Amino acid sequence: SRLVSRARIEVTKVNVNLFTRQATSITYNNLATGATNCRAWARNEIILSAGAVGTPKILLNSAIGPALDLLFNGILSIADLPVGKNLADDVGVPLVYASAI
Repeated sequence: SRLVSRARIEVTKVNVNLFTRQATSITYNNLATGATNCRAWARNEIILSAGAVGTPKILLNSAIGPALDLLFNGILSIADLPVGKNLADDVGVPLVYASAI
């Protein structure tokens, strides 16, 4: 088994087999070539690591997340999970110092 990593790829969706409920492939856009809706198949597993905002976005686009929120947007949920519920903005406090120098 091998891990394939590519640059300039924007994953848009994780494709799930509805019978086995396993992730089978990803849909992505190739930013280097401009190709859209490309698909890469997985033999064993898919590791999704797109950051605190990107990962929930991809999961929600894949119909994985809170069923009511997805249904409100016209998407039938395939897994009712609390995706994105713990997101919070970090509050920034600017500090200003006065110096005699």
